[in-house]
Amino acid sequence: MSESLPTMYLKYAFTEDELKEISGATARDIDALSSMRDDKKAAMSDFNGRIDRLEAKTKAAAAKTLTGYEYREIEVEVIKDYGGKQVRTHRIDTGELVDERPMTDDELQMELPTGGKGNE
Repeated sequence: MSESLPTMYLKYAFTEDELKEISGATARDIDALSSMRDDKKAAMSDFNGRIDRLEAKTKAAAAKTLTGYEYREIEVEVIKDYGGKQVRTHRIDTGELVDERPMTDDELQMELPTGGKGNE
């Protein structure tokens, strides 16, 4: 029966082949780590963009809920009252008067019909 020798935790000098193997493995690990960090940055950037868009959407919805309105392009009718020298703007959808103002000097000049023969 062979007797087991005791061991101690001691300094070990690597051989040239072992150092080459460790060096190659370290270089591969550094490259993999760099790639992983780049992938993480790209993923974080994508998530941050998605989060920002969702935050903007929810803030806009919250503002609509709190105020009960938003601004939109609404069709209007502009009526020129030459007798009263006023210009009135009404919403088409509700008929509400949204603006009333005095006519400018240019607007006070009534438009003449154009087109047809004799207007050349």
